[in-house]
Amino acid sequence: MIYDRYAVRRKPAEGALKQCGKGGVKAKGMVADVQAGGFPQLYAAIAPNAPDFAITL
Repeated sequence: MIYDRYAVRRKPAEGALKQCGKGGVKAKGMVADVQAGGFPQLYAAIAPNAPDFAITL
């Protein structure tokens, strides 16, 4: 996963800043299955097999 606001500003994603956090930003130029998003999309992605901790940098 790539952070959507960073991706829009640095151009490895397609979308607008107003779409950030809503799942409207799409990653481009990445390896297969990379998604652009923020915490709402991250939590939705890991919900089926949630870890005990989530560490972000």
